[in-house]
Amino acid sequence: MLPQLKKVTNSWLFVACAFLTVFVGEEDASGAIKRTKLGPLPPDCTYTTAQKHYLQAVMDKLWEMERPSLAEKLNQSVREGKVKFGECGPGTQATAHAPWGYFGGSKGNLLTIDNDGADDWYRAKEIAKRAGTLKGGDPRGIAKKQLSIANECLNEIALTLEHEYIHMDQRAPQEIPEHEDPAWAHGIRQTRRVIDLRMKQIKACKPGEEKIRDQLLDDLKSLIGVYTTTVTSLTKKGGKIDQGVVTAAKFTNALRDKDKKVKEVGAFISSFAAAGQAGPSAGAGRPGAGQAPGTPLPGAAGAGAQGAGTPLSGAGQGPIQAQPTLQASGSIQTQQTPQAAGAIQAQPTPVAAPTP
Repeated sequence: MLPQLKKVTNSWLFVACAFLTVFVGEEDASGAIKRTKLGPLPPDCTYTTAQKHYLQAVMDKLWEMERPSLAEKLNQSVREGKVKFGECGPGTQATAHAPWGYFGGSKGNLLTIDNDGADDWYRAKEIAKRAGTLKGGDPRGIAKKQLSIANECLNEIALTLEHEYIHMDQRAPQEIPEHEDPAWAHGIRQTRRVIDLRMKQIKACKPGEEKIRDQLLDDLKSLIGVYTTTVTSLTKKGGKIDQGVVTAAKFTNALRDKDKKVKEVGAFISSFAAAGQAGPSAGAGRPGAGQAPGTPLPGAAGAGAQGAGTPLSGAGQGPIQAQPTLQASGSIQTQQTPQAAGAIQAQPTPVAAPTP
C-alpha cells in the first residue's frame, strides 16, 4: 500500500487536488458518474501498487480531458487482462500489438504500457508529498515542480493512448500507412482539441480562481509541448513528412497547422504574463519542460514495434533533458543528459515503486 498521506502545508498540493476535484469528481450534482474506477482486476493480475494507482490516475486524466469513453475502454482492457506493463523501448510510452497475428483479429490485440512511465509518475508524486512536509515549508518549490512532472507524465500517456487505441481496434496493426494514418490523424486531432479546451477553461476562470488558472496554464504549456513533438516526429530531415510511416500527402499541412497553433498559444500565455498573471513554469524537469512555445521538444508520438509504439518524452530517467536524433525510419532516439547541477540535489531521495 502507499504510505499514508501526511497533513501538508504546501498550497500547490491543495491546488492539484482541487484541480482534479473540479474536473474529475466522483459524481456531479445529479448523481451522474464522473470517474472511472479501476477494475475489477483479473485474478492473475501482477500489477504493483504504483502501477494500479498510475492506471487510476491515467483514467482520471482522460476524464479531465473530456474523454470518458477512452477511460472506459482502457478499464475494459484491464478487466479483460489485455493491459500489461513492460519495456517498450526508449521514450515509448505504450505499444499495441497482435500476439496472434492476423488470425487473432482486433479482439486479440494487447496493450503494453512502459514501466518507466509509471515509475516516473510515482516518484514525482512521492517527492512532492515529502517536500510538502519539510520543516520550514518548501521555499524552493520542489513540490510544485514535481507535481508538474507528474502531470506531464499523465498528459503524455493519455495522448499516447489516443493513438494506441486506434491500433487496438485494427486487425494485426503494423507500421504501414494503412494503420498509421488514422492513428496519427486521431492523436493530433485530440491533442489540438484538449489544447483548445484548456484555453477555454482558462478564459472562464473568475477573480479568486487564480490558483486554478495557473494550474491550467501549466497544463497548457505541457500539452503544447506534447503537440509539438508529436507533429515534428512525423518529419524527416528537411521537414518532409516520413512516407515510411504515413501517407505524406495526408499530413502536408501538419507542420503549418502546428506552427500556427503554437503561435496562438504562445500569444495567449504571454497575455497573462504581460498582465502580471503568469502561471507556474511548466513541467520542471521533464523533457521540454518550461521551454517557450514553439521550441522543438525531445521525444515524440511515433510508431513503435509492431505498429503501435508511440514515443514521447524519454521516460524512466527522472528529471532529465533529452536530445532527439532522427533515424532513417523516422523514429526518434533520445540521448539523455543530466539536468542542470543542483536541481536534483534540492529534491528528497526518490522512492522506488512498491510491489503489492
